[in-house]
Amino acid sequence: MKLTRNARNALKLSALGVYVASVIAACSSDPSAGGGNHVTPTAGAAGAATAGAAPVAGAPAAGAPTVTAGAPATGGSGGDATAGAPPTAGAAPTAGSAGAAQTFAFCDSGATPVQTRAPLPFTMTTAFFSSGYEGGDAAMSGGGQIASGACTDRGPGAIGGCSKWTFTPAATPTWAGVAWIKGYTGFGSAGHAPVCFEDGATFVNFYAKGAVGGEKVTFSAEGTGNLDVTLSTTWTLYQIPVVGTSYNAPVDGVDTGFFWKIAPPVTGATVETFYVDSVQWVKTGVGVGVGTGGTGGTGGTGGTAGTAGTGGTGGHAGTAGTGGTAGTAGTAGTAGTAGTAGTAGTAGTGGHAGGN
Repeated sequence: MKLTRNARNALKLSALGVYVASVIAACSSDPSAGGGNHVTPTAGAAGAATAGAAPVAGAPAAGAPTVTAGAPATGGSGGDATAGAPPTAGAAPTAGSAGAAQTFAFCDSGATPVQTRAPLPFTMTTAFFSSGYEGGDAAMSGGGQIASGACTDRGPGAIGGCSKWTFTPAATPTWAGVAWIKGYTGFGSAGHAPVCFEDGATFVNFYAKGAVGGEKVTFSAEGTGNLDVTLSTTWTLYQIPVVGTSYNAPVDGVDTGFFWKIAPPVTGATVETFYVDSVQWVKTGVGVGVGTGGTGGTGGTGGTAGTAGTGGTGGHAGTAGTGGTAGTAGTAGTAGTAGTAGTAGTAGTGGHAGGN
């Protein structure tokens, strides 16, 4: 028979009432009371707990994003502590090589032995000779364009040697010149004894002139610049400045005491003849043959002024004659004019340039 929901509920309530009535009756029996049977209560069996069914996750609505939990972070593994390698001892220091012994030029004060320096002025032909032929030809000897000769006359106050030079250009001319070099003495491998000059040279002096005038020649000396000149037919003094030049610096002393060269044009080169005399290194620009003029004489002293003349004495008055008038006194003389001072003497003319 099919029961309705109401019927089922009525049966449940009826059963519940019976259960409650039996519990009340049991509780009303006091075991400490005198009457009635004592009933020891028995614990009811423990009810079995039935786990509820696991909930079923609802299906996500369409279009809703599915959220997935990220995987748990995994901690990095600890690094292995490895002991560092023991320090390596540095290499022992290497002793430095001994420095090279210092060398000095022949004329240096530190050279051994210390050389005696030639005093100035120094006349070039004392120890140097015009034998160093040079040029722009293949052999670097002037290419046969140079010829020497003797001087027919000398410059003022001549000292030392004088030389005549003729440059005859080759078919293809090159520059050519001659150096005054140390004379051959069989000294060592160079064959020339080193020469040192004392310090303080200021000029290399020399006289030169051309055979016809207009000759263009370049002159120089050890360590100096070039002096370009156009010669005349008159002996003329020339000076090459030496100040600031380390003329003693070459390792074997002064090499070239004097030098001339001619650099002809590529076309139109002509024969040139000229003369060189009294080449000399000096300290002040004043050497043998280049004397200083004498000092002018002192002017004479002016004459003394004349003394003024004394005025004349007046005449005595005349004695009056009997019954006459007394004479008039004489007029005093006029004072003399003072003398004119003497003219100062003319200064003396400077002396002539010194000779040798």
